[in-house]
Amino acid sequence: MKSKIALLLCFVLIALSLFGCSEAELAYLDMSKKLSSETSKVTGVFTGEIDFDALAALVDKTTAKLASDGLYTSDTQVSTELSDLGLKGTQKIKIHYNMLMDLKDSMAFQADFDVEFNNKTYNMGDMYFDASKGMYISKELVAGIYDFCSDLFAGKWDPLYYSKEFRDGLLKAFNDKDYIFVGYLEDGMSPEESAQIRAMMGSMNQEIYDDAYDFLTTAFSGFSTGVLSKISGGYKISLDGNQLKTLITDMLQYMIDNIDKVMGAYKDYTLKILDYAGLTEAEKAETKSALDALFGPESQMKVSTVLAGVKQMFISAEQAGYLDFLDGLKYEATVQQSGDTYKQREETILKDNRKTVFSFISESDMRVEPVEINLPTSIISSDDFENGMNLLENSYNAAKSASISWWDYGQDSVFINYEREKESPFSDKREMRYEKYLIIESRLYVPLRSITETLGEKVTWDQNAKKAYIVRGDDQIDMTGILKDSRTYIKVRDFEKLGYKVDYKFEDGQHTAQITK
Repeated sequence: MKSKIALLLCFVLIALSLFGCSEAELAYLDMSKKLSSETSKVTGVFTGEIDFDALAALVDKTTAKLASDGLYTSDTQVSTELSDLGLKGTQKIKIHYNMLMDLKDSMAFQADFDVEFNNKTYNMGDMYFDASKGMYISKELVAGIYDFCSDLFAGKWDPLYYSKEFRDGLLKAFNDKDYIFVGYLEDGMSPEESAQIRAMMGSMNQEIYDDAYDFLTTAFSGFSTGVLSKISGGYKISLDGNQLKTLITDMLQYMIDNIDKVMGAYKDYTLKILDYAGLTEAEKAETKSALDALFGPESQMKVSTVLAGVKQMFISAEQAGYLDFLDGLKYEATVQQSGDTYKQREETILKDNRKTVFSFISESDMRVEPVEINLPTSIISSDDFENGMNLLENSYNAAKSASISWWDYGQDSVFINYEREKESPFSDKREMRYEKYLIIESRLYVPLRSITETLGEKVTWDQNAKKAYIVRGDDQIDMTGILKDSRTYIKVRDFEKLGYKVDYKFEDGQHTAQITK
């Protein structure tokens, strides 16, 4: 039940991105709600321009103020970090995209992208998302991101990572499939819970927007942002940095003054959202009881006190000059309707004095019309793709040591800290993982394949003999251990068969085995 509630409360938080109940704001929310329950085609262009030197100077200036009051410490300035990444001067990027959106029946979309950067075009392929199933990422998108990052961060990693061989290995991890399928919020769930979540997500369409609209108009009745106005055929949002700071303090004060109304509406909205979770009557009663306590008078007083503290901290930060970087911020957005087409434009600019730090402009046409989104069928699971990527990473950047830690109580996995030879586009020098383990006759057994492959070994399995071997040239080293759930587990000391050094220590209830090449 907790996983269902956590999932649904994410949608509650989304509602806080819009608030205000003036006549124009209510009409704008009504338009937003309508567009959030349609099928449509969207074509757009995003243009971004960043002056990394100006950005670094602004960040360094801001952190210097924080450091002078002992609120920030760092041995490296942002300007140095950006320079090390090769991010200098003014960089421009343009992203062209086309989307099919179905927010009426299935809450799904399909989008394809092209990126222009430094006079070069990158084909980013496409991706799909379906709320009842998950996300599908194309091979072209992964390759496009790799090509883009290789050019953007040229020289940051070992030359091997920029080779055609490595790129070919990256695509080989797809195992002749066209898309990676990323399951939707399934970690730690039983198959029954997973099926229930998928069914619930598939049913949440128009109702979720209606409930969000009711929440906003109830919780923030009498409050206006003052940044939205009506224009010909639509609406305009205009906001600068000083208005943003004022808006934040005004909203905090409104919530303090109307804490019972805001939290009451929040509670009612949460209860409505939970109706989609398919809870049993006992779970509903338990949840309602918990929410009654969570949103009761005592909690309201505590929340009001916290909000007052946040407001005072925000005001103090502004007076101390920590928020001066917002003074040069300007945001403007318009949406205008012409028949079944909605033209949308957003522009965000940040200046430091007269120098433009960054400028982001997005322009799109959204046409309401029937669409058909057919999800890919040539797919590889994210786990299988990750296994392929791990093999690729291990062949270029094997770990030189593994530190395995476990406890004698309440644990079902060992904690493994790997140290690799160098950084790469896909891993840091230090990498942390959890792995299942066995304890037999007071001896620790750990998974053979995942650990030895990370250490750069090649593992093979003899089906007839039911044995695992490490292959080194023409030699095979027998690593027979315990076979459970189609995995071979070996004793930590068995790594000595491979010539590794194994050290063990026990301290404060924690066992640690250090495996070093």
